[in-house]
Amino acid sequence: MEPFERVFFVTIDTLRSDHLGSHGYPRATSEFLDRLAGDGLQFLNAYAATSVTAPSHISMLTSLYPFEHGVRRNGDPVDRKSTRLNSSHMSES
Repeated sequence: MEPFERVFFVTIDTLRSDHLGSHGYPRATSEFLDRLAGDGLQFLNAYAATSVTAPSHISMLTSLYPFEHGVRRNGDPVDRKSTRLNSSHMSES
């Protein structure tokens, strides 16, 4: 398998997957996302570290749980000294 040349990571807050054409919804509500899903890889099951947006996004980008990175609510500051983007799977170009 060839390594990915480009990664496009999409997260959307409070979106119902059953209202996406790529998941079988009959109305044209998500034409761009449907094209993106058709051309790429989509995950039908996803799990979040928390249901709160900011801590969940920080967890996705750092591979740390909220108790580790300290962001528990939307608006909490990120400790930039102890939290950094997880680059273990990225190579320098």
